[in-house]
Amino acid sequence: MSSLKNKLTLFIAKRKYFGNKSISQNFKGVITEAKTILIVLPQTAEDILKSMDIPAYFRLNEKKVILLVHDRLQHVAREEFPYDVIVFNDESKTKLGLPRKEFAKELSNMKFDAVFDLCRENNLFLGILANIPASKITVGFKKSKADDLYNLQIANNQNNAEISYRNFLNSVQMF
Repeated sequence: MSSLKNKLTLFIAKRKYFGNKSISQNFKGVITEAKTILIVLPQTAEDILKSMDIPAYFRLNEKKVILLVHDRLQHVAREEFPYDVIVFNDESKTKLGLPRKEFAKELSNMKFDAVFDLCRENNLFLGILANIPASKITVGFKKSKADDLYNLQIANNQNNAEISYRNFLNSVQMF
């Protein structure tokens, strides 16, 4: 039943939010020239702490970085630097797993040069959130349904979060 629900959720999300995603794209310079970056943070405090080198790298390279994080984890995200943060909570999600209309509207009014989803696990809700704002590129880890969610996919070391995030940063620096 869960698989059917996920398929329906993804189908609806594609129709509502994914309309402007390009199939083929030249990524040369898209990330290095980006001025504004949205980073969707993972679901656990441990993964957030291991992934914070990524927003720190872009901040040190004078990019405007905004983090999207669950409200119960925003204190973890702001430990190192006082990032601008967009928060969501459990009430931001419908029973079907889509973002609530008000939250989706808020995100759809935003525009970023690049969006990164740092969630290593399958989380369709976070993948959908990464796709709502207008962006030139949406990057995430290779996982189930990633072909529908991201323009660029990064290999994931399921066992070691630190290695996964280091590989992610090294990979996106090429573009």
